[in-house]
Amino acid sequence: MATVSERSPDLILLLVRRGYGSPRRLEALRAAVAARLADETGFAGPVVLGFAELAVPSVSGALDGLADQGRIRVLVVDLIVPADMSLRGWLPGALHDWANRRGVALDIAFSDPVDGDPAFVSAVVSRITSGAAEDVRQSPATDSRPSWNDPPDHAFHLFACDGPRCAHRGSGAVWTAMLDALEEAGLRGKTAERVMVTRTRCLYPCNRGPVATIHPGGFWYAVPDAEAARRIAVEHLKNGRPVADLLFRERGD
Repeated sequence: MATVSERSPDLILLLVRRGYGSPRRLEALRAAVAARLADETGFAGPVVLGFAELAVPSVSGALDGLADQGRIRVLVVDLIVPADMSLRGWLPGALHDWANRRGVALDIAFSDPVDGDPAFVSAVVSRITSGAAEDVRQSPATDSRPSWNDPPDHAFHLFACDGPRCAHRGSGAVWTAMLDALEEAGLRGKTAERVMVTRTRCLYPCNRGPVATIHPGGFWYAVPDAEAARRIAVEHLKNGRPVADLLFRERGD
């Protein structure tokens, strides 16, 4: 029987870019990897997903539950295609800092990117040579819906950063709290008071993350936790009073 690796990890984390539109396929992939590992190597530890951005859990979020389990070896398997070398250059150090701040005794290692594996290239070639394909003419044309001509009615547009650094700082839970607070305040309906929310990639002032901007007005907020998100929803977006202690820039500064 083959072994997982010389490091004998206790947990496998599958690193993917984002999860929008494909949660079932990602869960099927995770389950298939876990089953095949168990069958071929005897590995019985957890196999979990961690997202680089725009979905939860983030990598650090996926590892949070291990904080009180002593020294655990984690192997992060990079499934991002093509490999994001900028992310690979930043994330290991960010996880090191996270582990130090949390006092977590984890040994974390990164696999080589999957796109450099000859088996991956073979899988791509097999899709070309197998002849199995779907003719797009069998699908209805959907690129000209009248409802896409104009923006919906809204009072504010909030851009919520969910890029890698903000995700690492817990943006997923923060923006969930923001959406819940807006719903409770009656600001998510199809009315003129509506707050449109767009989850974005990097907005740049990463050291202040999670970061949000609000327009009109050009307000820039540092939103460190769920309570801060609720305050912005109620005080600024509902009652029209910017939250000064969370605001770090507005148009004209």
